[in-house]
Amino acid sequence: MLLACPNCNTVFRIEKTAIGKGRKVNCGVCKHVWFVNQDNLLEEKKATFTNEQLIKEKKPTQKNIESKNQIKIQKKEHKEEDKINYGQKPLLSKEINRSSEFDKKKTDLIKKRKSFRSILRWFLLGILLSLALFSSIGFYLRNYIVAYVPEAMQIYNLVNIEFNPKINNLEIVDFAAIVDGDILVIKGKIYNNDFFSRLSPVILISGHNSNNEVYNFFKLKAENQIIKPGAYNYFRYETTEFDNISSEKLNEFNAELSSESIKLEFR
Repeated sequence: MLLACPNCNTVFRIEKTAIGKGRKVNCGVCKHVWFVNQDNLLEEKKATFTNEQLIKEKKPTQKNIESKNQIKIQKKEHKEEDKINYGQKPLLSKEINRSSEFDKKKTDLIKKRKSFRSILRWFLLGILLSLALFSSIGFYLRNYIVAYVPEAMQIYNLVNIEFNPKINNLEIVDFAAIVDGDILVIKGKIYNNDFFSRLSPVILISGHNSNNEVYNFFKLKAENQIIKPGAYNYFRYETTEFDNISSEKLNEFNAELSSESIKLEFR
C-alpha cells in the first residue's frame, strides 16, 4: 500500500496491517504528523509501474524537496556569513578602539609629562627666586636681622660675613679718661637715640698734645654687641702702658665711633 504526505506529497510504501483501523503517522521528510486510516491508503499496482497519477504526484514532490533543501542550504550559508561578518566587525572595531585608546592615553601621558615638567620648572624657578630674594634681604638687612634675632649670628659666622654698624643716631656720653698712678682708665657709654636696635660699633681712642697733634692709640668694644632703642651700652678700658702714652705729653683724650667692619660672636 502507498501513503502520500499531505504536506510535502512524499509517497511512502506501507503495510496495510500497520495502519489498522487508524493511527497517527509522522512524515520522515518534513516531520508532519497527521491521522491516517484505511481510506487514505492507495493500492500499489504490480505492473511496470506506469501510474501516471503516481508519477505526476511524485515528481513535484521531489522538486519541492529539492527546492526546500536548497532554501535550507542558502539559509545556512547566509547564517554562516552573518556569523563570520558578525564576528569580524567587532574584532575590527575593538582593534580600532584599542588603537584610538592607546593614542589618547599616549597623548594624555605626554600632556601630563609636559605639565609636570612645566610645574617643576616654575617650582625650581620660584625656589631660586625665593633664595635670591631672601639672600639679598639677609645680606643688606643683616644688621637689623641680627639685632632682633641674635641666633642668626651663627649662620652669618658660618659663611664668614662681617657687619658694618651704622653710627648715625648713636653717640658717646659720659666719656672720661682718668689717670690713677701708672694706670690709665678709659670709660663711658654709647647711647642709642634711634627707634630700632643697633649694633654696637668700635670705639676709637685718641689723644691730643699741647701742639694739637693727634695720636691714635687703641680701639675698644662695649659690653654688649647690640644696643636697644633708648638704651646705653657701657665700655671701660684700663692700661698699664701709661708711660708710653705720657711720654707724648698728652693733655686730652677723645673717643669716637667707627663704622669699620666687625665680626659678631654668638653668646
